[in-house]
Amino acid sequence: MKKTVVIVAILAGLLLGACGESGPTDEEKKAAADERAKATKLAQQAKSAATLATGCQQDLGSLIKALRNTGSRLDVGLTFADYSTQVGQISVAYNRIPFKRMDFECISPAGVKAEKAFGSYTDAYNQWNDCISDLYCDTDSIESDLQDNWSKADRQTRQARSALFELETEAVQAQAQADQQKKKADETEAALET
Repeated sequence: MKKTVVIVAILAGLLLGACGESGPTDEEKKAAADERAKATKLAQQAKSAATLATGCQQDLGSLIKALRNTGSRLDVGLTFADYSTQVGQISVAYNRIPFKRMDFECISPAGVKAEKAFGSYTDAYNQWNDCISDLYCDTDSIESDLQDNWSKADRQTRQARSALFELETEAVQAQAQADQQKKKADETEAALET
């Protein structure tokens, strides 16, 4: 009987020891590490997206503002002298852009559209200037061409603004995704500690 009691006591001790805290398994530790690695990667991507959006806005913001201002001024009417001043302001903003250091992801969608809008305003300026310089040219004869160039510039300006907005939206979404993954990683690690 003593043998039975001793065996039962040993078995009970082993069972109780097995029921105690044994710590997280290797699989649980690996899962937590994987979640943290995903969180770190997404945080880096979010930071890159934010840097791209901010840099692009800084580099192209003045040009797009000048383009929008010209479009707004054209809506109420401009003399050639005033239009010339507006195109000059666009040119100044364009020439300040540091294209050599800009990210391709900024130049490609937003920068190219803004540059095309500048080109459309410049084409209209040249056409209007040539007509004024030509004694036989009536400005009414080029009105539809000017309107076409201005409409094209307005559309291209909207597309450039939209491209900038898209970069900003992507940055916000990337940050939200990174925050969500960080929370998941934190929860996974906290579960290992309990």
